[in-house]
Amino acid sequence: MLPVELVRVQEEVHKIVTKYATKRKSKAFTLVELMIICVIVAILATIALVVYNGLPEKARSADAYAGLSTIVSAENAYLVEHESYADQANIGSLDIDIPVSSNFDFVISSNDTDSGYASAKGKGNATKSYGMCLKTAKKISCTSLGADCNPSCP
Repeated sequence: MLPVELVRVQEEVHKIVTKYATKRKSKAFTLVELMIICVIVAILATIALVVYNGLPEKARSADAYAGLSTIVSAENAYLVEHESYADQANIGSLDIDIPVSSNFDFVISSNDTDSGYASAKGKGNATKSYGMCLKTAKKISCTSLGADCNPSCP
């Protein structure tokens, strides 16, 4: 090779090396990539909040209906033995421990053998009150806090 050509080849190699050396890959995220990640995280957080929002009330209603179910079962057993429902005055004669809840006060309202209901009046964090008919175990939900659930039970 001629020395002039050798110099020219060296110059071309130098240009190529410097071109690729200055275009090295960056290990940082671009602003667009970070914004996309923020949007995805915001969407996931919104979905999680929507799903979680109703869970505490569902747990409280399950707590209320579990206690009411216990009372209704005991009332029906009491009816078989005594031919009448126990009312709030003789609730101690039921063969159960009345459920204790930080969210509800349990009350029984009966009408001898015809009908009656048990109610869980909301208190504390509860936003609703619940009731259950003694004969049919029909579930009733009252929307106002501490309201008397006076269902029409058969």
